[in-house]
Amino acid sequence: EKALKTITNSKVYSNTQIQNVLRQFGLYEEDQNFEKKKEMVKVLLTQNLDLIKQFNKIEPKNPETVENSTSV
Repeated sequence: EKALKTITNSKVYSNTQIQNVLRQFGLYEEDQNFEKKKEMVKVLLTQNLDLIKQFNKIEPKNPETVENSTSV
């Protein structure tokens, strides 16, 4: 209850600040795999961007061409 009052009464907006307040009251459990998860998200986002770039390179410039080729 004290942690909730501290958070709601203060100007705590960032996730890190909220975690620090909860940690002070012993209510925050560290995720031991947080850094690994964060790194994997970066890898997935990078791969996703690469795929989007590759798709955009091979995507036809003329949409009519696509319509004509699919209406066989």
